[in-house]
Amino acid sequence: GEVSFISKRPRASTVTASMDAVVLKLDQVRMDEVGPVIREKIKSYLLTLLIKRLDNMNLAILEHMR
Repeated sequence: GEVSFISKRPRASTVTASMDAVVLKLDQVRMDEVGPVIREKIKSYLLTLLIKRLDNMNLAILEHMR
């Protein structure tokens, strides 16, 4: 859901927990409620997470090509 959160497009993934988990649904209404400081911290964290995933995918592609 983090890609759809950043891109404002419909969610394209589903998550299934293999054990008990605590989850937090962050829709636009909830994001408006938390205020700009928390909203920017969440966005910054999600962008960092997505960049790490992209870096890992690029490394995997390079390793596969060798």
